[in-house]
Amino acid sequence: MINTWGKEEITKLNYEFRQDGIYDKKTSKKLKLKFLEYNQGLSMNFGFSRHNINIDFEKKIMEGCINKNMTNKDIEIVFELLEKYHIYQLNSGKYWKKLTYHSSSYFDGYEWSLYLVFERDKYLRIFNGNDYPDIFTHLAQEIIDLTGKDILNVNSIDEKDFKLYKKYGDEILNE
Repeated sequence: MINTWGKEEITKLNYEFRQDGIYDKKTSKKLKLKFLEYNQGLSMNFGFSRHNINIDFEKKIMEGCINKNMTNKDIEIVFELLEKYHIYQLNSGKYWKKLTYHSSSYFDGYEWSLYLVFERDKYLRIFNGNDYPDIFTHLAQEIIDLTGKDILNVNSIDEKDFKLYKKYGDEILNE
């Protein structure tokens, strides 16, 4: 898990969250993403999970479920996915209709976190327990199609919830 000590958390107070990235409100400059970390596992796993991925964009290294040196094309695909699935904006209520309007099928099930670390040690953390943003199943399926691996553990979602994520995710992606 990323050590956030001494790092500045990105909030709406000083930053604008757009589909293509995070922008400093004072300078209108887009922040450069340096590192991504995703972890998902049982609530009481104490940081140990089979479903994790770390990407260091500067070193072009991916570690976790997939270990590889990344090509420029690999990095381009990751950035395309971040934008396509509105990842920088996921802390907005717009992306949580399933959670807002329907109870979860789980109790003490899974929790997940996504850390995005930007230049000058600024970070954004998006996380939840037992629920996911509405576009989650769409992103997870595209990652399975690309890698052949269920890195986001979408297969742990029950069928009823899966249909709701699909419904609300379709609404967002078809706007």
